[in-house]
Amino acid sequence: MKTTKNKLGLLALLGLLWTSSGLSNDIYIEQSGDDLTLSVTQEGTGNEVGNSTTGVSLTGDDMNLTISQVGNTNTVEMSVTGDNYTGNIDVTGSSNTVTLNCDSVGSGNCGTVTNNLTLTGNSNTLTLNVGETNDASDSNITYSVTGSSNTITGTVDGTNVTASTTISGSTNTHDVTISGGGVSGHSLTHSHTGGLGTFTLNQSGINDTTVNLTTSGNNHNVTITVTD
Repeated sequence: MKTTKNKLGLLALLGLLWTSSGLSNDIYIEQSGDDLTLSVTQEGTGNEVGNSTTGVSLTGDDMNLTISQVGNTNTVEMSVTGDNYTGNIDVTGSSNTVTLNCDSVGSGNCGTVTNNLTLTGNSNTLTLNVGETNDASDSNITYSVTGSSNTITGTVDGTNVTASTTISGSTNTHDVTISGGGVSGHSLTHSHTGGLGTFTLNQSGINDTTVNLTTSGNNHNVTITVTD
């Protein structure tokens, strides 16, 4: 049986799961049901929206998620399953970790996904996995990273994928793998400005694959693999 929690019930749940320790607060959510709208804003150091042992799990269709964190050593660890998911994650600060998995479980799916992820600061780590079990039918992923020594790892498995990345800063690492294909599938636009950077961009077919890459700066190590 599907369990649906409305917005009021979810706010009450957040109140129960919000714990304070000095300047930090932790939020853990397990949500099942459609039409979820969730907005989280955190400021300070050591805040968490889920972590590696107790994450945030959202299941349902037509979800809208907004997370804003300002500070250092903050964490976002989240798993999403459902159709028509829109996520906006904005993190400002240094040494922060963002992990977003879409379709991590054996049932359900991750169709029609829009993710806008913005990182501003240094030594941040962003990991995005979309279509882990079942292909994402339609994905639009946008990364915007400003700062140095940031690490971005993205894996998207879907039939119609558009990924756009803008990186400004030095010693950043960007590794994105796109698989799936089909009519109007695979598209990657990458723009890099700054010093050292390592970019590994892989796209796989069937057919339909476009890579538009612009880089600027020093000592790049770029690997592009397109197969079909």
